Amino acid sequence: MAPYQLAFQHVQLAMARHRLGAAYGIPLSTLAVTEVYRSEKPRTTSLLCIQPKVVQGELYMRVQQCIKFDHAQQDQRSVLPRIEKEQLSICSHLSWPDPEAMTALVKCKMLHPGTELRCPTCQPLLKCSACDMEFRVVIERLDHDTTAVFITKWMNMGCGETPQDPRWQRFLTEDYDPVACLKAAGESDLCWEYEREYEQPCDDLRKANALVLADRRYQQSYERSAAYDFWIQVP
Repeated sequence: MAPYQLAFQHVQLAMARHRLGAAYGIPLSTLAVTEVYRSEKPRTTSLLCIQPKVVQGELYMRVQQCIKFDHAQQDQRSVLPRIEKEQLSICSHLSWPDPEAMTALVKCKMLHPGTELRCPTCQPLLKCSACDMEFRVVIERLDHDTTAVFITKWMNMGCGETPQDPRWQRFLTEDYDPVACLKAAGESDLCWEYEREYEQPCDDLRKANALVLADRRYQQSYERSAAYDFWIQVP
């Protein structure tokens, strides 16, 4: 087993099965996975959950990332230096190599909790204007000494017929200004189209993944990789 990587061939084969039937391609469930990584120095646990869905003939994906920080002090802002070391990334356009965009985003969510809308990044749903990925960032205290950062992303990978599909190609382009790419999602189509089709609401997914990390149940129910320091669960 190796950490999750999505290539165009995976999208192409899954969509071929959808269009042509069971004799072709691969099942959509092949692209679904939950992975958990644990690091002792510093003590963090990272979870990646990928849930694909075909919506109106195109492959949509909901991806939830979670980083749990153990032994966090009572003030959530104390974990900011540790968050910086995790090199958080939303997409190829909003990633940690530009600390201004990512640090400001996480710090905003910590300083302006709840429904306060003091700046553009306080919006409940944000997007990257370069690839149209929509995402939500939630900072949550799981218990008295554990803080978690949840990043839920919605993306449209296209119909899978050609790698030149603009919906696929825009994820590969990196020549954008990260600060300029960060926008409020406004009247969202991508997120709500996916959520209408999927049986598990986003908030329920976050709660379920928080439980997986809180009591380390992944160590009992997930398969541990021998070559990599992570646990994996596939449908």
